[in-house]
Amino acid sequence: MKYFGPELNQQEAEDYVERWRKLTPQERQEAEEIRVWSLCDWIYWFEPQNSSWTWCSVNAIDSKKLEFILEAEASPIPMGAMDFLLRCFDAKRIDAGR
Repeated sequence: MKYFGPELNQQEAEDYVERWRKLTPQERQEAEEIRVWSLCDWIYWFEPQNSSWTWCSVNAIDSKKLEFILEAEASPIPMGAMDFLLRCFDAKRIDAGR
């Protein structure tokens, strides 16, 4: 997996948002799964003032499974940055207890 893509300029960002708004919820989910984030966009969501969740703990369930515990302020939780991080580490499946 390619970890980070190039930064979008203003026009590219506006075009992306325009295309995004036309997608169905299913299409948005599929697009998120293949999205390549820019480094700055990704880091932005881990800044405490920009995140709606707090990292609490990680538990080893077995030799192939980890459980990440996050505390959220509200629901639904924007989890794109965390999902991307887990995919970078070759997560095979991400189950969110939403």
